Amino acid sequence: MRRWAPALFLAIACAGVWGQAAVPAPTAPAAAGEYTISGVVVNERTGQALPRVTMTLGDTAKRRIAAQTTTDEEGSFRFDHLATGRFDLVGERHGYVTQSYQQHEGGVSTAILTGEGKPSTGLRFTMRQQATVFGNVVEDSGDPVPRAQVLLFAKQQVGGTEKIAMVHQETANEAGEYEMTHLVPGSYYLCATGTPWYAQRMGMGRRAEADAPRSPLDVSYGTTCYPGATDPAEAEMVDVRAGDRLELPVTMHAVPSVRVVMRIPAGPQGQVLTIPSFRTEIFGTTEFVQAGGLSIMPSPDADHSDAEHRELVATANLAPGQYQATFQGQNGQAERVMALNAGAETVALDSAAAVEEAGVSGTAAMADGGAIPRFLTVSLYRAVGDRHAAEVHPGGDFRIGSVPAGEYELRVESGVGRLGIAQMSAKGAALRGGVLTVGAEPVTLNLSVFEGTGTVAGVVQSGNATAGGVFLLLVPEDRHAPAVANQSDSDGSFEFQHVLPGKYTAVAIEDGWTLQWGSRDVVEHYLAGGERITVPNEARTVTLPEPLQAQAK
Repeated sequence: MRRWAPALFLAIACAGVWGQAAVPAPTAPAAAGEYTISGVVVNERTGQALPRVTMTLGDTAKRRIAAQTTTDEEGSFRFDHLATGRFDLVGERHGYVTQSYQQHEGGVSTAILTGEGKPSTGLRFTMRQQATVFGNVVEDSGDPVPRAQVLLFAKQQVGGTEKIAMVHQETANEAGEYEMTHLVPGSYYLCATGTPWYAQRMGMGRRAEADAPRSPLDVSYGTTCYPGATDPAEAEMVDVRAGDRLELPVTMHAVPSVRVVMRIPAGPQGQVLTIPSFRTEIFGTTEFVQAGGLSIMPSPDADHSDAEHRELVATANLAPGQYQATFQGQNGQAERVMALNAGAETVALDSAAAVEEAGVSGTAAMADGGAIPRFLTVSLYRAVGDRHAAEVHPGGDFRIGSVPAGEYELRVESGVGRLGIAQMSAKGAALRGGVLTVGAEPVTLNLSVFEGTGTVAGVVQSGNATAGGVFLLLVPEDRHAPAVANQSDSDGSFEFQHVLPGKYTAVAIEDGWTLQWGSRDVVEHYLAGGERITVPNEARTVTLPEPLQAQAK
């Protein structure tokens, strides 16, 4: 089942997903009944029984906590006197990943059904131990890089597509030491940015001309990924297992800096208004980098008696590479950006050439004239890199803000169900098949949105027996529409809720979560063994007439 309001339920049941102590939660008394949910909690990696695990039972129909208990010294738990129903079971223990029973990507888990003949006892609930990575950031001389920014990127499945996303950021201490705890086991890349401590100089009045003498200390570090790759494409991926405590040192290499010379306007009394910040792209994500050797002085060729034409000259040191310079807006103005190719010994940066990135804003309305659902979000997804999104206000307006030029998949999302776009239009950008091509112009979107109200139900079989915990896909006939993942409940039954009208194929695949199921080419192989269905425009439940056979991966 797709768990009900997973963020809300976990917020009630526990403090979070990183292993903090549980928050006492009100427990609604379950209706008296004759059924039991019981089992044992074990370490997924070692099979060792886990005592002192807080087990929370959520009633998915009533959307509330039904009961709560703690495992004993043998890792056993038991909930008695339960009525017929469908329940979500969550386990939480310090040092372990908080999770639901048989949970997979996107919070999809196996619901436990109680009732006559329903298998709800003798459950084996596996929990993954959290992991830690730590280390030192040093340069090749062995000296530490104080206060380096250490970035952790996870290789993960998002909507059936493999992506790399930044999941953690830490500032190293003065000795270059860092530690990242409470990590979910998985595959990671570790990168660092920083500035040599001996190259950090800042001040007014120091010579800032392009031909000012170079110092041997005018050096910088490029972005460096574990163990010492200056190109993220050459970084080493690290598999972090449950319970691991891995040391991942990063060695940075000081190289002669590119001197960036900037002419910038000055405010009243000579104050600096627009010194830019610099960003670089790491695994498709733009991250700020520290510029060293910043110095500022009055421009030697400007008339500083004229308050409207005061000008300063600033220099900053960067490692060679591609950057984006960002000038923060002043007096209500939007920020401005420009590309910077730091490939020569000295480069000039003209702030007047910076331009505003396209702002994306617009309105969204429900096609049936109803109220905007809670947590309605308009999102722009790049094939690789950042996601840009904004929540729609109750009045229907939204503003995503600055969006770099490029192609984006446009989606409307909500925490309460699937949404479709009945009509959409864009001013200032090309919009074809749900792909928005953003340029330099501001973009205005108008969206008419509708909620999926259909339900697709059925039962999964493996051989001649019903099978719980089996990976499910609902694949639209439209190749451009995304498939939806689900998982069969403990008795083999399943429901896809909030389904949009259209033609689909339902597919069950043993251990299918590791597939790149977001690719139509990957799932095409399984469609012949699935069941074709049509979800009509009017709200109704479509039940598969025969059990859906689980296919081998």
